[in-house]
Amino acid sequence: MSGPLGALPGMTFDIARNRYFPTPPNTFTSHRPSTSSSSLSILPEINPQNRRAKHYGRKMRKETADIQASHAKRARNNEMPMAGRVGTGKSGNLESLRKCQIRPTKQIERDERTILGRLQLDQRHHLCGCEGETITFYQPFGQGAFSATTDHGKMILNSADGDTTVLYICPQTLLGLHYDIPRMILMAISSGPEPHIHIFRRDPLQLDHIHMRSLPLKPSQGDLYSMSSFDDRCTLGGYRSINTISYAESDRVSVLPRKLASDALAIHHVGRDLVYVGQRSGMVVLEDLREKSRMPNIIGQTIVKKAVVGVKRIDDGAVPWGLIVSGMEDELLLYDIRFSNLPLLSFDGHINNYQTDVGLALSPTNAHIFSSGSDNRIRAWSTLTGQPIAPTLPSDGDSSGFTNTYPVHTGVESCRQQHKNPLTMAFDRKVSHLVVNEDLGLDVIVGGELIRFIH
Repeated sequence: MSGPLGALPGMTFDIARNRYFPTPPNTFTSHRPSTSSSSLSILPEINPQNRRAKHYGRKMRKETADIQASHAKRARNNEMPMAGRVGTGKSGNLESLRKCQIRPTKQIERDERTILGRLQLDQRHHLCGCEGETITFYQPFGQGAFSATTDHGKMILNSADGDTTVLYICPQTLLGLHYDIPRMILMAISSGPEPHIHIFRRDPLQLDHIHMRSLPLKPSQGDLYSMSSFDDRCTLGGYRSINTISYAESDRVSVLPRKLASDALAIHHVGRDLVYVGQRSGMVVLEDLREKSRMPNIIGQTIVKKAVVGVKRIDDGAVPWGLIVSGMEDELLLYDIRFSNLPLLSFDGHINNYQTDVGLALSPTNAHIFSSGSDNRIRAWSTLTGQPIAPTLPSDGDSSGFTNTYPVHTGVESCRQQHKNPLTMAFDRKVSHLVVNEDLGLDVIVGGELIRFIH
């Protein structure tokens, strides 16, 4: 509508304000709807007589097209099955499992289950020179590197390139190693007739210099049965007590005992101050090292009150408040530590009626658990459903995807052509340690031998 002066070129009359205003150069004269149903934006028609308007129109059309393409791609991804998004082959599934930092979905749990069910024998690593020598501690570090201790007082260090160093520390049994990398401290725990600690401390000013000294341990009485560590804390399980080794930046080392109602056969350090302790009486207690309370905090127990020989706290991303309890009388249970009267799950098929040293290992997502038994066999289950993992054997002549992950070097026997699954093998001796690596390989300690399985 024109004003009192009529239609003026380049001016627009505002009726509400009764004034003329300059007409903007990019005024939209008409609109047309977008051709894509997935986009809610409307692309305006630009006045073709203005060069700036033409450039602006081209830019708007390009940005709108990019948005529409992004929406279409997102819609296709939402409609695509999970397996197609994370990868169709072994490498794709494995990469998706590595990146999973939340509660595992059903598809991720199935992918991990499939990989763990088709593990095959890769290498046998003879760690001990003496026939009767056994491994008492094993800790992998990735890429084939690991550390171990033996009952003959040896510490074994294996690098990623296959170089092995054996240190003879003392003539007594070594219970295990405690690593404190930020403080450059390594401790070897001796659990023989005279328990003591070997402390290796690297000089921060001269990194090539390592100071070593030994200190006696004075547990309440009796033997040491188990150990677990976290950060700068190392807790030892012994006769009706746990003993926490504490140290500061100085050379002073102290041992803080806490009395228990029964022997501490299994320990799991889940934080600097929280320790889960499985006792010979069949009880599992949670000890808070910050408190001095003498009242036991019982969070689980074996059903038939037999000794607890293994405890593992499950990440809350897999099973919130979940705790694995392994006991005598063929018991492998999953508890919710908030409600400890009855277990959530009982893993059927587990066999153990006399061994106090049982291998127990969780997968990287904590969705599956491996356990050894007194029949010298390994079994695995889902921590989400309790269902066992069935082994998958390759067909004749099928060796696809079966490659040697780690270099074969002196003392290692390659077994790539034997196609043996750990879930079907009966080992010659008891399986004392199990570790599921980040690449979903399985390390098994049998006596003085390391046996590696890959997929």
